[in-house]
Formats: sequence, C-alpha cells, structure tokens
Amino acid sequence: MNTLPIPSLAYIAGFFDGEGTIAPAFTKRCAYAQTSLVQLRRNAEVLYYCQSRWGGKIWEDPKRPQTRWYIAGPRMAVFLRDVGPWLRQKRLQAVLARTMQAMIHGRGISHPVPEGELWLRQRLARAISNLNHGRSWDWERGPRDDETFVRP
Repeated sequence: MNTLPIPSLAYIAGFFDGEGTIAPAFTKRCAYAQTSLVQLRRNAEVLYYCQSRWGGKIWEDPKRPQTRWYIAGPRMAVFLRDVGPWLRQKRLQAVLARTMQAMIHGRGISHPVPEGELWLRQRLARAISNLNHGRSWDWERGPRDDETFVRP
C-alpha cells in the first residue's frame, strides 16, 4: 500500500459522489440503508483511510481487481454527516439515509418495528432507490400501485 496524505473531507465527499453508493434495503419487517465505496485494488488507499477513520469493513473481490469499503448503522450516519456538506450528487440520499438511521438507532434493524414507522422507513428506502436510478420522488404522491409497502 502506498503512502497517502490525509485526504480532506471535501476530497472524500467527491470520491464518494463518483464511486460510492447509498443502498437501501427493505423487507416486510425492516428497512435500512448502507453505504459502500468501490475502487480498483491498486488505488485502494483512500478506502483504508476511510475504514481507519469511520470503521466499517474492507472486502477484496477475489474475482475482480477491486476493493470495497462497506459501512452501515450509526457509523454510516457519522460518515454521511461528516462528508454531507460537500456532497453534490448524493446529498439528498445521504439526508434520507441518516433519517432512516435515526429511526433505527437504539433498536437495531432486526427488532420489531411499529407499523407506521416501518411504512415511513420503506418510503425513505424507495426514495433513495429512485434517486439512485435518476428518478424523482414525489413525497406527496407516495408509492405507485405496483410498489409493495405496509401501510399504517
């Protein structure tokens, strides 16, 4: 691994905007978000820096020459808070993911969720997914008929 000068939060935010993802996950009982950054293995120093600063896990893909850094939960919320002011492409997704995490905090993702809260978390997850795919999200309209959500 090469020596990397300590990158600024603005640099990491730009890197995350270009190479990172905020991935929602939801089921009938749960909804949460996680983030990941992918980089070619030979340029992975910034991922190791991110892991040392915010935690998370590093995974080296055995089939491809790339390294991934995953982070979820309260540490993800801290990471998104720290880089949030400099995000351009993923700013709204970051706000929605932090909102989801604030709802989960203290309970964990595997504990039962009140029906109204689950419905809201599922809507937040769908909003993140729509934004990731370049679609808009109309909060007032809500989900389409073909989207499966548990309603309160």
